[in-house]
Amino acid sequence: MPVLSQPDSSGLDNLSASRYGVQINLGTAAVPVWTFIYGLQTWGPKFDGVSEDDTDIASDGFASEAVAGNAFTAEFKGLVKGEDDGEDFVVDAGMWALVVASEQADSSGHVHLRYWHRKLPIAREFFATVKATLEPGKPNELQKFSGTLTGRGKPKDITKPGAAFKLHYGFGLTSYVATVDGQATSSLTAATATTGQIKTAFEALSNVDLATVTGASPDFNVELSPLPTLVSVTATPTGTATFGPA
Repeated sequence: MPVLSQPDSSGLDNLSASRYGVQINLGTAAVPVWTFIYGLQTWGPKFDGVSEDDTDIASDGFASEAVAGNAFTAEFKGLVKGEDDGEDFVVDAGMWALVVASEQADSSGHVHLRYWHRKLPIAREFFATVKATLEPGKPNELQKFSGTLTGRGKPKDITKPGAAFKLHYGFGLTSYVATVDGQATSSLTAATATTGQIKTAFEALSNVDLATVTGASPDFNVELSPLPTLVSVTATPTGTATFGPA
């Protein structure tokens, strides 16, 4: 009888670690102000199930455990980022909020965060307590920070956050190509491209999971998920076109 063999995996691609976006809410739960935490080098969310022995007399001497609960933590580490004018250093607000919260002795030490993986189907929002510290270092070393977030309850699955952009074209062009983080869409006809065709063109890119397109020629509102870093547009053969933050 033939034995099942696992196929060679040499033709598969590998995935780089820590391709996350991480934001902290500097507003309220009702009116959030999501702010990126810059400088992160390591982001390690982890579920740690709590099990309990449920062995009984029918287990034939083998131990058995059942899941009785779960816990969520996230370890982080990074470099302190900000703006240095020569006299004062204005530290990144997202990172500093973690440090300030870790110094509190009451509910003001609770933080509200969300994170998502740029490639994997992972996007969550959660509340946590935080332990964060500025690590000791020498004057010729970069200042680092690190810590641990301990979840307050179950993280909530969310849709990967999108960014809102305006796509506009003026006179003199017949078509245009939009670019998202280095990937170009197919050519879109300026006069006739519909919201559905523009949506399809964006979602054909491997770095766009979801595109929401509204409006009408020559002005469109475009929301892309996950959050891109850089977008642009090229007009053909000549003419004006813009693609940027709304």
